[in-house]
Amino acid sequence: MSVQARVMTSATQDELAAVVEVTESRCPVRNLLVDAVVTLTMTWTIAEVADAE
Repeated sequence: MSVQARVMTSATQDELAAVVEVTESRCPVRNLLVDAVVTLTMTWTIAEVADAE
């Protein structure tokens, strides 16, 4: 399973990485899938303003 998240933010990649670490560790849906031994690939990117329109 693959999840792609595009986030509109003024954060740097390093700041986003810190948020991703906390978010993924606390996300009940992600944890349920991981506990069910589902192969999960999550990709987080910072969206460009044009991407959001």
